[in-house]
Amino acid sequence: MNENNDNYQFILEPIRDFSGSLIAYELLTKFVSSNRSFYCKQDKENGFLQISQSERLSIFNQQLALLDNIYQKNNTLPKISVHIDKVIANEITNNFRLQQLIAQMPLLRFEICNFFSRDADNDESLLLRELTKVCPLWLDDFGAGNTNLIMVMKGKFEYVKIEKNFFWQYGKSNAFRDLISHLNAFCDGIIVEGIQHARHEEQLRALDVKGMQGYHWKPVKADAMVKLLH
Repeated sequence: MNENNDNYQFILEPIRDFSGSLIAYELLTKFVSSNRSFYCKQDKENGFLQISQSERLSIFNQQLALLDNIYQKNNTLPKISVHIDKVIANEITNNFRLQQLIAQMPLLRFEICNFFSRDADNDESLLLRELTKVCPLWLDDFGAGNTNLIMVMKGKFEYVKIEKNFFWQYGKSNAFRDLISHLNAFCDGIIVEGIQHARHEEQLRALDVKGMQGYHWKPVKADAMVKLLH
């Protein structure tokens, strides 16, 4: 299987704890054009939402096939998270074949973000509950978009990820420390994004944070990992 095509490639970005141990990867899609390249998440308005629904679903199916291949070669790898949008979420909850494939990857996680409105309606709440039955969920980009503490309290999220700009702006404040305490009461742990250097690590050591993610650690190309696992 070819994990990349001419337009994009799959990248695994590490999530580490304070000991330096790898606790998870996030599977990112790197889009490549003639003059630039950029990472994109399925729920970002400047990325996946500009391509067709069929292509978004095609990329998601490629991601699942890639992860199934990786986990079959080494089932001791850590959790790997994948972003999903509403189109993909609805496809998952209505596609038994996908649910069967996902069930074979117990360390797969889905990240959701602001494709749910701030005050989720009944349909969105039902979709969230149905997704939780298929795969554990992480709430991404807390502090940006529509994410809020009420959503965390009502949802069943394994991890909550703090958005990088929110961390950069408020990470040294007492309010940020209090927020981490509140969030931990409703999930299994907090991951902070936007870690760019050792000073960011030190800034978080006094807080009850599960993991850290950012450019401070080098990502891994997914096709390179597959080759290493042969």
